[in-house]
Amino acid sequence: MLFKNGYWYFKNAVNKDFCKLIEDIVKKIKPVKGTISGITNAKSQKKQLYKTRQSDVKFFSDQVVYDQIVPFIRKANDSANWNYEFDWVESAQYTIYKKNQHYDWHCDQPDEAYKSNDINFNGKTRKLSCTLLLNNSSEYEGGDFEFDFRNKKTGSNITKVTQLNNQGDLIIFPSYIWHRVKPVTKGTRKSLVLWFIGPPFK
Repeated sequence: MLFKNGYWYFKNAVNKDFCKLIEDIVKKIKPVKGTISGITNAKSQKKQLYKTRQSDVKFFSDQVVYDQIVPFIRKANDSANWNYEFDWVESAQYTIYKKNQHYDWHCDQPDEAYKSNDINFNGKTRKLSCTLLLNNSSEYEGGDFEFDFRNKKTGSNITKVTQLNNQGDLIIFPSYIWHRVKPVTKGTRKSLVLWFIGPPFK
């Protein structure tokens, strides 16, 4: 269903067995600290990084995950009339937000197209982003997902995504939209993030 401000959501898009499958896939992958483009986890930049983002992430590529999620992306892209051209998906990001961890305002779309020797990435940009909630909101407090539909005339237009609160809920949105995950105050929030890329907008 399309929310009036421009994101698409599916309640109970996947079942608990699929969420468990993801947990099993990432079990042996060592987590790393989430970073931001241009800012590393180096000691000299940690303070700057942690002010904006604190989370643990694991990256992986598994076809069974793509096969399950891609049909939702295509349906949202068509039904929302975005009609964005995309032809590749980046590695999946399993994200863990523990107490006090967060990701402040950001958008997923880079300022410039990717430059890479990999033909699947070179000259392309992020078009659509999605977040799949892997555990129920009863297992944590805080961690709200919010959009800011900004424009020059009215400034901020913050919208809390109330449809992302149960295991298996999925939201899809254009990668240029600003969003954040507010600090978790209790428990642990787990999610899966994917980015779909294609030729730059014309």
